[in-house]
Amino acid sequence: MMPNTRPLLFLIVLIGQLLQGQIIEIVMKSGDEFEFHKQFKIEKRQIVFLKDQVPVKSLPIMSIDYVSYYTKSYASIGNPFQVMGGLAMGSSLAASLVGHGEYLTYGLPSGLLLTGLGRLMNFLGQFWGKDEIVYDFNRLKYKNRLIVFESIRADMNRKYQTKKSIYQEGTEGESQHDLFGRSRHKALPEKEKKKKEKEKMVGAQLILTALQAEAYPIIQNYEMEKISVPFPLYKKDKLYLSITGIGYKSIQESLPNILNYFESQALSHIYNIGVAGGNPHKTELGKIYGVNKVIRNPQDMIFDLGKQPLVELSYLSLESVEKSVTEWIKDYADLVDMEAWYIINILRTKISIEQISILKIVSDFMDLSQRKLTLSDLENYIHNNLNVINSIIKKR
Repeated sequence: MMPNTRPLLFLIVLIGQLLQGQIIEIVMKSGDEFEFHKQFKIEKRQIVFLKDQVPVKSLPIMSIDYVSYYTKSYASIGNPFQVMGGLAMGSSLAASLVGHGEYLTYGLPSGLLLTGLGRLMNFLGQFWGKDEIVYDFNRLKYKNRLIVFESIRADMNRKYQTKKSIYQEGTEGESQHDLFGRSRHKALPEKEKKKKEKEKMVGAQLILTALQAEAYPIIQNYEMEKISVPFPLYKKDKLYLSITGIGYKSIQESLPNILNYFESQALSHIYNIGVAGGNPHKTELGKIYGVNKVIRNPQDMIFDLGKQPLVELSYLSLESVEKSVTEWIKDYADLVDMEAWYIINILRTKISIEQISILKIVSDFMDLSQRKLTLSDLENYIHNNLNVINSIIKKR
């Protein structure tokens, strides 16, 4: 092999190696976009980003909108030219310091040209990929989403052995830059659309109900429209409503996804509205009560909500239980339900306690073994108290 062909061969091999990097782009339902190379794991229904084996960010798998996987990337194609440009400038400067100033005349412009060319190639290369695979996660259930990420991880481990991990600026840390070294964000049209939608959410109020029957009268009253997301969500202007499902397991599954749709600072207030069992000696059937204290059991944290004197309303304590209470005993609190404590326990990490209100309508006297409630009964209880609910929401 001729000696003068070695630099060219070296350059070809180096570029070939750089083209082996894979890129994953993740777009969340909130509109946030993340891009990374390798280093992630799946843990507790979350995609966990890693940097030097340290978790730096986690994303709920069920809150992902779609994923683009590029099996090859040209994002670093200009790096060899930047390296050669740096060497040319450094060598010419070093030569000039020992009396060979003529090298500076040629070395400095050449180095600047190569460095600029490298930056330009990197800038253009970020928009090019090879073998792009796009997954629309809106159509996939959790198990299918898991299979997608496991397949991507297996492919990346097979093709890409470097430990380097690159994150875009934001919660992941490092930024990518444009031709002139300025921070650059690649914004998808869909992302921009969702960003504008999020801006409209600032100051929004969110109502949470456990059942569709509890939600229906409120949806009809405010003439809410359903939003096209993978969970039940309705809106009218800046008032939103979502249905969590019954009990703590449903809350743990649904509420993080609901909250992920909103920016935490966007929500001014969250209400949990629904029916509850009532102490037969302290409550009236069909009457709405505010909740000033929420407990689960004596060993757990007690949430003191205080009184929120927006309207004339009686306040009672509430206990969240794991199973429906079919026979009342005096040990129970004034009201019982199956969701409020678990809702507050999650919300308190996102917003202040003062931004949470619990409103409960007594549907039974904890005597479900003797009294059977129909969906129509639940709708009527909510409907008959809409005036109070309206007054509270309007005064917020």
